[in-house]
Amino acid sequence: MTRKNSRPIVPSACRKVLAMAAVVAFFVSLNTSCNASNHATGAEVYALPVVVIDPGHGGKDPGAVGPTRLLEKDVVMDVARRLKTFLEKRNIAQPMLTRSGDYYVTLGKRLQLAEEAGADMFISLHADAAVDRQAIGTSVFFLSLKEATDKVARLLAKKANTDAIIAGEYDPEHQDVVLGIVLQMKQTMVINESSRLASITLEVLTERIGTVARGVHRAGFAVLKSVYHPSILVELAFISNRKEEKLLCQSTFKQKLAEALGTGIETYLESLPSVQANMQITSTTVAPPPEKQTAATVYTVKKGDTLWDIGRKFHVEIADLIKSNSLKNSAMLRIGQKLSIPSF
Repeated sequence: MTRKNSRPIVPSACRKVLAMAAVVAFFVSLNTSCNASNHATGAEVYALPVVVIDPGHGGKDPGAVGPTRLLEKDVVMDVARRLKTFLEKRNIAQPMLTRSGDYYVTLGKRLQLAEEAGADMFISLHADAAVDRQAIGTSVFFLSLKEATDKVARLLAKKANTDAIIAGEYDPEHQDVVLGIVLQMKQTMVINESSRLASITLEVLTERIGTVARGVHRAGFAVLKSVYHPSILVELAFISNRKEEKLLCQSTFKQKLAEALGTGIETYLESLPSVQANMQITSTTVAPPPEKQTAATVYTVKKGDTLWDIGRKFHVEIADLIKSNSLKNSAMLRIGQKLSIPSF
């Protein structure tokens, strides 16, 4: 029996085949779009990976407070700035800070900033504290698998339109099946990479600054819950310990922390085959001039585009693109969508 206005019944086996075919197509396109975001045809330069550095707390939220009243928010802001400078000078990555001063940024906004920037990596910096004032050392966290599963379930429940996550990829007839599989697989891939990044980061930190390695751990920190990029949270040292608080006051120690973090990022990136090739070409290629603009420049979104790609193409700030087109974030981009490119 066929109900009036109901969609055709698709056998369960067929739906699974369709879903898996769509998943394969998605990951093929994902690989293509990643390569496309790193390089274009002709003389265009290979784009450096985007690393979002998140100094925890800020403003009304001081974070942990040391025995001599040293504030966590100040320590991590200083280290974040030093790390940004290190990455820029070494031409390792395109760094971005979630906050550039002493003000509060919500956890949701930090994630949004990273996704709008097309982040390839997210690193949140903190200083640990414990009731036991003898506790010392460095820990690195990444998202737990249980939290990831819960995140996927919530995303699936909230998303009524697959295009909000994957522009123009799938038939809405089986979007529930496809979206669930894609998000699970994508999140698993991201968590695996987050685990690898966390291990490399802790190893370099212990080698470079001689800190006590307290291990790599899984946790449900809100800022780690992205399905788009590897994310880690680093507890640099125990601000509650007098000796480590004294170290965190020292400019030389904070510089060592920043350089060790930067080296860890570089080590991780160099382990990625696509980045190895891109970094070699970057050193010998000249960046292209911005595309010619007029007051009424309109760009048609292509498969794999992000706001970061489009902004770089036209030398326009992401914030200006969002404002000019009344966008909330890069997840709203759809293939074929017309974007107005602001001209100043």
